[in-house]
Amino acid sequence: YERDHGFNRLVFWYVRLFIRLSAVDSLRARGEFDAWLGHNNTLFYRLRVWACGLPQFLPSAMATQILATLNDDAFWTERGQRDLLLSLKARWNEFDDSLRSSLEDRLLKGPPRFKYATSAQNRQWHAYTVLERVMWLLQEGCAFHKPTTKALAKARAAIPAWNDDLASHAADSHEGKSGTVKTDSEFREIEDVPIRDLLNLCISATGRDHEFL
Repeated sequence: YERDHGFNRLVFWYVRLFIRLSAVDSLRARGEFDAWLGHNNTLFYRLRVWACGLPQFLPSAMATQILATLNDDAFWTERGQRDLLLSLKARWNEFDDSLRSSLEDRLLKGPPRFKYATSAQNRQWHAYTVLERVMWLLQEGCAFHKPTTKALAKARAAIPAWNDDLASHAADSHEGKSGTVKTDSEFREIEDVPIRDLLNLCISATGRDHEFL
């Protein structure tokens, strides 16, 4: 929905044009990319991160330098997490030892405190962010040189309800979605079910997952 309305519609239109340009004239596409480097705001940070993951577009040294040296706002934003993780995965084995070390430290240390949140909220958000990103990268085959066990155990302790399967959705799209919900008053499938099993049956019958509306 979001990509077809308002300002986002123009951004996605521009991205499609850029992909076409890079396919037919890589030098001009690189010139367009270089123009983004002079703009330090959310839009151009996200465009740069996205472009770092494009196959055979930027030299490895440049792409990895950009990804590893993003400021905190650009690196830890939830809205930009998908593009960041996908680009990190695409470039993971291209980081030199120094950049790889600082990047892994950053991911395992987690984001800075959010000044408008309580201490409890910060602890949970910090732990969730570390688990989500690090576990997703590990699940996608991005091996860490540094030990991860201690940092992940500490994060899990802050979120007892954490399930590692949640990390598989770390790079899911955050675009808005819409749909409809209807009322089903039919109860024949549950009329003979024992009360002790009724709740679990109703929950499983919904067919809803984390993406439901």
